[in-house]
Amino acid sequence: MDEKQLNRALANLTDDNEAWMAIDHLLTESKNHATLVALDVAVKGEDRTWQCGYAQALGDIHRTLDKRRKEGVPISSSP
Repeated sequence: MDEKQLNRALANLTDDNEAWMAIDHLLTESKNHATLVALDVAVKGEDRTWQCGYAQALGDIHRTLDKRRKEGVPISSSP
């Protein structure tokens, strides 16, 4: 799948699309869990670098997917 195909596929994931709702839900749950783990480890005084990095990476993926799906051109709009 090339960049154009990826953008077109992501653009078809509208807010009411079941696939997008599932992806959004899973990523949100994962970010929340990673954040809670990082906070728990910090309270215990343990190293939390990798947990914070994991939470940040999930956030980056989520934002990138959301941005690309909103900026893309849906298949139904293409000539």
